[in-house]
Amino acid sequence: MTEAQQKMLPRIQFCEAASEESRSAADALRWQAFRQLDQSEDDPIDMRAGDRKGHLVFVQEFLMAADPDEVAATFEALRDGMRACEGDFPAGEECPGTVEPMTVAEVGDNRYAELTTMEEAGGRASWLLHNVLVREGPVLMTLQVVDIVMG
Repeated sequence: MTEAQQKMLPRIQFCEAASEESRSAADALRWQAFRQLDQSEDDPIDMRAGDRKGHLVFVQEFLMAADPDEVAATFEALRDGMRACEGDFPAGEECPGTVEPMTVAEVGDNRYAELTTMEEAGGRASWLLHNVLVREGPVLMTLQVVDIVMG
């Protein structure tokens, strides 16, 4: 992926409780492949502001490969950062919500998954963000399933 493409990808951003090592690992990530599977329903964001109702679902997959020891260290730093940010979080740029670990199938050498749940003020939309991090030897993958219900 080119540097211009890298800049367009969403970045992992940790809360203040995450270590400097975790934040540095997230900042240093350079994905080599990206795929987005588009929504399975009409996009409610395309509707007029007062009429936004619907269900938006999409999946994003990010992949990279490097030296297996480096990938293992990156996996551990990212997992530790994710764990440090579990629990309730206040409204900021997004609405308030909760991050909690979730179970994922036994795939790869290492895996970690979390579920972020948010509800916009006034109940206009609810978000379920499933994040899965998997390492298999020299390969690191993250998978994000975004499920938004509006109206």
